[in-house]
Amino acid sequence: MEGKSKERKNAGRWRFLAVCLPLAALAPLTWLATKALSRHPEFVERFYSRGLFPILSQPVSLLTGWLPISAAELILVFGSLALLASIGIQTYRMFSRPDPWIRLTKTVSLLLALAGCAYCLFYLLWGWNYHRLTLERTLGLPDTEMSTELLEKVCSELIPEAAELRKGLPEDENGCVVLPDDLVSELTRINSNYIALSETYPGLWGRMYAPPKIVVGSRFMSWGDTSGIFIPFTEEANLNCDMPAFLQLSTASHEAAHQRGVAREDEANFMAFLSCRSSDRPEFVYSGTMLALIYCMNELHDDDYDAFARCYSLYSDAQRRDLAQHNAYWKAFEGPVQEASDTMNDNYLKSNAQPEGIRSYDRVVALVLKWYAAEISR
Repeated sequence: MEGKSKERKNAGRWRFLAVCLPLAALAPLTWLATKALSRHPEFVERFYSRGLFPILSQPVSLLTGWLPISAAELILVFGSLALLASIGIQTYRMFSRPDPWIRLTKTVSLLLALAGCAYCLFYLLWGWNYHRLTLERTLGLPDTEMSTELLEKVCSELIPEAAELRKGLPEDENGCVVLPDDLVSELTRINSNYIALSETYPGLWGRMYAPPKIVVGSRFMSWGDTSGIFIPFTEEANLNCDMPAFLQLSTASHEAAHQRGVAREDEANFMAFLSCRSSDRPEFVYSGTMLALIYCMNELHDDDYDAFARCYSLYSDAQRRDLAQHNAYWKAFEGPVQEASDTMNDNYLKSNAQPEGIRSYDRVVALVLKWYAAEISR
């Protein structure tokens, strides 16, 4: 009887490995598929980004959208606790029971299987959008020559436009902008903005997704230099609600662009700019325009300080208060945690077809200039 029991145990162990090893193999297989797809952006655009992706992503988004809080945040909190408990239990069993190496092998096999599944799901549910056609091609933006003169012209026109929008918005006791409605109500309008944008760019941005979610642990996101994050596994756009109000709506719109399959960071910034400007509400237009202006003015500062100074003089006092609040807020979180988070994000972006890493956000300037050139040529 003892021999049969041992045989059953051994058979069970082999069955366990037979299940885990193919799942672990999903990681290298997905990596190979991604390498192959990266050479064929037209194929990715047609069959994945506009074909399979919306079929997979929209039901998941609408399902998790029923929760009033972020499902990803819940999974992170309780999943981390469960993982720590599991590691503790497995460590205890490993050293308190016979055959510790067999138990270690099973544990490692399980972890590799879970990693393989997660890696595959990341690309299947969203990640292959990194290899779709660029927005320049998708939106038909002109091949405009980039120049400091054009950049100064764009800034000098957008700044007074935003200043006029800012006049009608409510302020807090420090004279900084606050949202006219509560943040949850404002976030529900983002879908309408993308639907309005689809009138200019038909069929791309009007699909229905759940509104961005407010993260309960937003202050922790600030320590990690994160204003928003998109989670492909739950198809949720998540917003740091602790950050200053004037960029909350454009940040949420940036994450909503990811939700709709715009993977590259510069392109998500650009879609946030366009979708906010498609809104009929001044707080959205102001937030999106100021997002673009921050990047454009930073670029102008590096290219031609005198031109930057001329444009900066156009800011209203209210705009300067908003910018000062923004800079002071993020400066308070500078430190090793923020640096580590930036390094992780930089490496993640470089591993996903964005060789400039976190500097890829800055490339939105070129898209804004091309958009401006297209607008004045109409």
